[in-house]
Amino acid sequence: MANVLNRITELVRTELNDGTQSRWNDAELLVFMKQAVRRANALGQQKRLPFMRGKHDYTLEAGAGSLTLPTDFLTPISLTRMDTHEQLDKMDGERLDAIVSASECAVYSVEDGTIEVAAVPVNDVLLRLRYYVNAAPDALTLSSPMPWGGKLDYALCEYVALRARKIDRYDTSVDIALLDDMEKMIVAMYADLGQTVFKARGWNGGRV
Repeated sequence: MANVLNRITELVRTELNDGTQSRWNDAELLVFMKQAVRRANALGQQKRLPFMRGKHDYTLEAGAGSLTLPTDFLTPISLTRMDTHEQLDKMDGERLDAIVSASECAVYSVEDGTIEVAAVPVNDVLLRLRYYVNAAPDALTLSSPMPWGGKLDYALCEYVALRARKIDRYDTSVDIALLDDMEKMIVAMYADLGQTVFKARGWNGGRV
């Protein structure tokens, strides 16, 4: 798998006609790459791209009410109790704090790097968290492997080249239109168009 420097050298510098680094150094283009990865991360979450998702299985021990989020966690998709195959209802921390009583493992909240569950189980419970993975753009270095297994290398490098041209005040109207088409292409290629959408049960007091 190519690393960031490989792609900057092979793709971005070719696009910018800057193979001799007369205009942009590697550190500057790395900043643009981080911006591109951040934008792609948001697009993947918005468009529910399946290859940007992850899962993590937990054993919530009897009497416990919190779990540590995975290090690559970005945002939650679902938290499911695997013995009953029921999804827990997600709510913000303030609403969770206001619950007086709840069915065992009925609801959860995500904040401060943890999952808070109400109410705590009387026996160990297996939970499965599905979530969007954070590509951690701020942690990227020139030696880092390209994120997402290389699936978006060409799109990311187009973003980097566009950023560079914008700073040089070139006419980027054509490039912006191209990138708009490219986003649509990414979604068409990788979005889970056949996915089944489940309606949330809603908060109707039936489980609390």
